Amino acid sequence: MALKKLQDAGLKVNAAKSTFGVHECEYLGYVLTREGIKPQRKKIEAILAIDPPKDVKSLRGFLGIVQYYRDLWEKRSEMLAPLSDLVAECGTSKPQRKVGVKKAPWHWDEVHQKAFEDIKEVIARDVVLAYPDFSKPFEIYTDASSRQLDAVITQNNGHIAFFSQKLSNTQKNTA
Repeated sequence: MALKKLQDAGLKVNAAKSTFGVHECEYLGYVLTREGIKPQRKKIEAILAIDPPKDVKSLRGFLGIVQYYRDLWEKRSEMLAPLSDLVAECGTSKPQRKVGVKKAPWHWDEVHQKAFEDIKEVIARDVVLAYPDFSKPFEIYTDASSRQLDAVITQNNGHIAFFSQKLSNTQKNTA
């Protein structure tokens, strides 16, 4: 039926690049299963093998990698806060460097190491996000603090997605 719909739409399928009748397949860093979506094990193992950052550039790289799987873990902003605060404290952008903005020197303290390890621990958990069923109601749970906003979308006791956002200084001041 799917192939017929594709044909009717004038689209072609490359048989050499296609798989049919499998229980799971890898796609863009995720494994799609009948039960839901989960991260590829080899990607998680690569994240777990990362050493603690030695400078702002490597910290930004680590944050970028773990943020790819941001929908898979709750309270993400809270866990990332010490590391993103360190980037803000010690890092500069190209425009800032151009005008000579000086930031604090790089330092990796106990609080940063703990956040780094906690993030790896959460990433290592076996999480599967359920597929949404748009014919059934969703449940959305939210939480807010003076630092961040959090939410989770669930359906039939299965997690669909997590959301977490650290508040900017402006957002903190308007509350």
